[in-house]
Amino acid sequence: MTLRSAFLLTLLLGSGPAFAHGGAHMHPHGADTWLIAALVATVVVGCASLLWRRK
Repeated sequence: MTLRSAFLLTLLLGSGPAFAHGGAHMHPHGADTWLIAALVATVVVGCASLLWRRK
Protein backbone atom coordinates (compact mmCIF):
# COMPACT_ATOMS: atom_id res chain seq x y z
CA MET A 1 0.00 0.00 0.00
CA THR A 2 1.45 3.31 -1.00
CA LEU A 3 1.33 6.38 1.18
CA ARG A 4 -1.12 8.04 -1.20
CA SER A 5 -3.56 5.13 -1.15
CA ALA A 6 -3.28 4.86 2.65
CA PHE A 7 -4.07 8.56 2.96
CA LEU A 8 -7.03 8.27 0.59
CA LEU A 9 -8.40 5.27 2.47
CA THR A 10 -8.03 7.08 5.80
CA LEU A 11 -9.72 10.16 4.38
CA LEU A 12 -12.64 8.18 2.98
CA LEU A 13 -13.16 6.16 6.16
CA GLY A 14 -12.82 9.22 8.37
CA SER A 15 -15.08 11.56 6.44
CA GLY A 16 -17.90 9.14 5.64
CA PRO A 17 -19.63 9.19 9.03
CA ALA A 18 -19.31 12.98 9.25
CA PHE A 19 -21.39 13.44 6.12
CA ALA A 20 -23.85 10.64 6.90
CA HIS A 21 -26.16 12.73 9.06
CA GLY A 22 -27.58 16.19 9.19
CA GLY A 23 -25.95 17.28 12.42
CA ALA A 24 -27.61 15.10 15.04
CA HIS A 25 -25.04 13.27 17.10
CA MET A 26 -25.06 10.28 19.41
CA HIS A 27 -22.02 11.07 21.53
CA PRO A 28 -22.61 12.64 24.93
CA HIS A 29 -21.89 16.31 25.43
CA GLY A 30 -18.44 16.87 26.78
CA ALA A 31 -17.00 13.93 24.83
CA ASP A 32 -15.59 16.20 22.15
CA THR A 33 -12.18 16.36 23.81
CA TRP A 34 -11.55 12.63 23.97
CA LEU A 35 -13.05 12.08 20.51
CA ILE A 36 -10.61 14.59 19.02
CA ALA A 37 -7.74 13.11 21.04
CA ALA A 38 -8.59 9.61 19.79
CA LEU A 39 -8.76 10.82 16.19
CA VAL A 40 -5.42 12.64 16.44
CA ALA A 41 -3.80 9.63 18.12
CA THR A 42 -5.07 7.34 15.37
CA VAL A 43 -3.67 9.58 12.65
CA VAL A 44 -0.32 9.98 14.43
CA VAL A 45 0.07 6.26 15.05
CA GLY A 46 -0.94 5.47 11.47
CA CYS A 47 1.55 7.94 10.02
CA ALA A 48 4.29 6.76 12.36
CA SER A 49 3.73 3.13 11.39
CA LEU A 50 3.84 4.02 7.69
CA LEU A 51 7.08 5.96 8.15
CA TRP A 52 8.58 3.24 10.30
CA ARG A 53 7.75 0.61 7.68
CA ARG A 54 9.35 2.69 4.88
CA LYS A 55 12.78 2.64 6.54
